Amino acid sequence: MRKFGILLTIALLLALVPAVLAGGWAVITLDDPPGEIHAGQPWTIGFTVLQHGQTPVHTVFEGQPVEPTLIATNKATGERVSAVGTPAKETGHFLLEVTFPSEGEWSWTIEPVPLLGETQFEPLTVLPAVAVAPVKQPVEAGASLSPAATAADGGLALSSFLRWGALLVALAAVALVVAQNRRAQPEPDAEPRS
Repeated sequence: MRKFGILLTIALLLALVPAVLAGGWAVITLDDPPGEIHAGQPWTIGFTVLQHGQTPVHTVFEGQPVEPTLIATNKATGERVSAVGTPAKETGHFLLEVTFPSEGEWSWTIEPVPLLGETQFEPLTVLPAVAVAPVKQPVEAGASLSPAATAADGGLALSSFLRWGALLVALAAVALVVAQNRRAQPEPDAEPRS
């Protein structure tokens, strides 16, 4: 009976890991093909986040906002840029603006944080910068970091950390149950009794 209880506990703990992560995936669909992109100029892309590939969402998990994060890497130089999309009026629709610092071929993905389902797109060809007269932008004193800077500093690490953390907690619980079961079993006597 005791072994049945232990096996039931282990099965329940292992069943919790997928349940914690269930419902937490989405796909990204672009409004239009990327078009022409030039280095040093802002590029805006519109897209929709579809939870389970069907339902447009702005928020999940009791109101937690979806923050779709673009990460792009220049294949030749290794440069990396990131930006977080902002919700549009229509549910599930987002706009994202990013500026590529150099020309070349860029690989890029959009991850619908906190959901799973990073979507990898065909590489972008960023054309050389177009000569434009410089325009000075005023900068406010004490301006906070943009969401793109926050994501570049490890904002995505939290969602990966939580997923792996749930798995490690479940495995640790299984190990504790097995260890306790071994301690609870009586050791066989070394000397036979007469």
